[in-house]
Amino acid sequence: MPKRAYITALGCKANWVDSEDLRFFLSSHGCEISENYIDVDLCILNTCTVTAASDSQSRQLLRKLKKHNPHAIIIANGCGVSVNAHMYDALSEVDCIFRTDQQEELHAYLNDMFTHCADVVYQRSCNQSRARAFYRIQDGCNMACAYCIIPKARGRSRSKKIQLILDDCRQLSKMHNEIVLTGTDIAQYSDDVHHSFLDVVDALLNDAQIRARFRLSSLSPQYIDDRLIDLLQHSRICNHVHISMQSACNKLLDRMNRPYTVDTIDHVIDQLIAHTPNISIATDIIVGFPSETDDDFQKTYEQLKQWPLAHMHVFPYSARQSTAAADMPNQIPIQIRKLRTRQLIQLSHEKKMAFLHTQMGKKCHAIVVGRDIDQEGCINAFTDNAISAKLPANVVQYGEIGMCNIESIINNEVYGQWTCHRMNEKK
Repeated sequence: MPKRAYITALGCKANWVDSEDLRFFLSSHGCEISENYIDVDLCILNTCTVTAASDSQSRQLLRKLKKHNPHAIIIANGCGVSVNAHMYDALSEVDCIFRTDQQEELHAYLNDMFTHCADVVYQRSCNQSRARAFYRIQDGCNMACAYCIIPKARGRSRSKKIQLILDDCRQLSKMHNEIVLTGTDIAQYSDDVHHSFLDVVDALLNDAQIRARFRLSSLSPQYIDDRLIDLLQHSRICNHVHISMQSACNKLLDRMNRPYTVDTIDHVIDQLIAHTPNISIATDIIVGFPSETDDDFQKTYEQLKQWPLAHMHVFPYSARQSTAAADMPNQIPIQIRKLRTRQLIQLSHEKKMAFLHTQMGKKCHAIVVGRDIDQEGCINAFTDNAISAKLPANVVQYGEIGMCNIESIINNEVYGQWTCHRMNEKK
C-alpha cells in the first residue's frame, strides 16, 4: 500500500484539475500527498500531448520519476496516453497507463491498493492545494482546428449539470475566495437541457451561498457577445478575458479552421474596452503555421500592435501527427518560426509594460497566491485583472483577498500596498 504519493501534470488547467481529483481521492484513503517526488511510493503524471515536445517532456519526466524512486509505482495518465498509448506502454519505467476515458478504471486500480480502506467513501474535498480553486464545467471539444490533437485526446464536448456545478462551487467557496471556471473549451458548455455557458455563469453569480469571485478561462472570440460583456460588469467576475485568437491574419485563420475573422476579434476587443474599465485582455498566438508568408506574419504583427492587449502567449507552430496541419504543404522552417516567435514575444513584453503603466495608482482586488515571504518582505498576489504583484506580507494570509494600490514597477516587477484587508468579495 503506498504511504506517500506524488502527483503532477504537464500542460493545461484541465490536466491540473485531473491532478487535484487524484489528490483528493488518495487523501481520502489516508495516503500522504508529497509536494516533491523524492522518496515516494506512487507517482502519477497527467501527460500532455498538445505538441510533440509535450510528449517528449512527459516521457522524460516519467523516466526521471522512476530514476529517483526505483521501487515506486509509476502511472502515466491522460491526454498523451490517449493519443500515443503504445509510446507510453513501451516505457520500461512506467508500470501502467490510463487514457482520459479510463479514469474510473484508474480509481478502481488505486482503490485496490487500499484494501483495508474499502469502507472509505471518496468525497470531493472543498479545499484544493492552491489559493485559487480550479473547477471544470466541461471536457472535450467538438471543433476541428487544423493544428489541434485535443479532440482526439479528450473526446467530444460533455458538460456537468448546473446543479452539480452550483453544489461544488458552494463547497469550494467555503475555502477559496476565487474559483477559475475551466474546461477544454468552456464556451462549448451545453447540458442535457441545453443550458449554455452563460447560463452557468449567471446561475453562479446569482447564488447567494457562493461568495467567491469567478475567473473565466480562455474563450474563442465568436463566443464573446453582449450578454457575456454584461456579465463581466458583475462585482464577482474578474476583470480579465483571455481570447483564444491564434492569429490575426484572415488567411491563416481560415487554414486553421477557426470560425471567426480579424473583424470579429476587433469588434470584441472594442466592446470589452468600451464597457469594462481596466480590463486585462490576453491572447495566444501560433507563429509559423504552414504557408505563413512574411506578409502574413507582418499583418498579424501590425494588428496585434494596434490592439490594447495586456499579455500574449506566443509559441511556434509544432507539427502534430494525426492533425490536418501536419500534412499541409509549405511547412515553415524552424529557424524562421523561432525568429518570428522572438519578435512577437518582444512585442508582448512591450504591450505588457504599457498595460501595467496604465494601472499605476489604481486600486484593484488581489488574492494572495504566494505562501512564502521573500527577502524584501513581500508576498505574491494576483489581481482580478491578472497582474502578478508583490505586496507587503503579514497583513493578509494565503488565499485571502484584499484591495491593493499599484505603486511602482521595478525591474519588471509590480509593487503595491494593501489598502483594505480580508475582503470576501468585491464591493
